[in-house]
Amino acid sequence: MKIEIEIPTGIDFNHALDSISDALYFSQNVTREEYDFVFKLIQTIQLKQTKAMKTKIKWARVDSATGKGMNVGYCVLDGEAYFENESDLIKYLREEMNVDENNELSDEFILDEAYANEDYYYTEWDVEDEEYWYEEQEDGTLIEINK
Repeated sequence: MKIEIEIPTGIDFNHALDSISDALYFSQNVTREEYDFVFKLIQTIQLKQTKAMKTKIKWARVDSATGKGMNVGYCVLDGEAYFENESDLIKYLREEMNVDENNELSDEFILDEAYANEDYYYTEWDVEDEEYWYEEQEDGTLIEINK
């Protein structure tokens, strides 16, 4: 499916993303799949607007599973790994941290236990507040930039 969207000028996408993220993340009536869909749609719009402005895209972190830049997502063990998608976090917890060697535990249980043990947290990074960030080049590669 391809969605064509005309981006109005003057829209602050970071603010819009934060507002929608808050509304979706804390709502009891929204499934995780719905949240992920809307979130990815907004990221796509933001990416298109940024490319249209011919500015370099800045990312606070790099997703450990995909190698793509990210400004919101999961941080594991205070920076050992970063994941934008919950499914990649679960896979990491199962495989790399050996949380469930026999694959007997539910994803929800693994997430709840790891969160209770402070093995991961969900956060948003503001690129402007970071000591370093990653700039996405025209070919999609990321280059680390230090202040």
